[in-house]
Amino acid sequence: MKYLKIFYIIFLHVILALTLILYFSYPKQVTVYQECQPKIKEENKVKNIEKVVHQKVNVIPHPPDFMYSREVVYRSYKNASENGKSIVIFEEYLNGNYIFTKVDEDAIQWK
Repeated sequence: MKYLKIFYIIFLHVILALTLILYFSYPKQVTVYQECQPKIKEENKVKNIEKVVHQKVNVIPHPPDFMYSREVVYRSYKNASENGKSIVIFEEYLNGNYIFTKVDEDAIQWK
């Protein structure tokens, strides 16, 4: 009878410990109701959103500028001349920013 009480107490402690571990290990979900959300005035909303279209072009390797071929994702481009060579200047989208990339006209494979 004495061992049964000890076993029963240990069993309850193990169940309590498992319950507490499972209860505190999962993140709680918070529900935000409509009346609790802040109201946005109509004047602050952006009505005209400009859609930016990105185009792609392949650039074949031509040292020393491009050692490997790669794909240029650009928003716009313009033709120019530099030291008697015709080049294309792309407004390239790279890592979330727009940069200007100069590429020889002969090294471009238009899609």
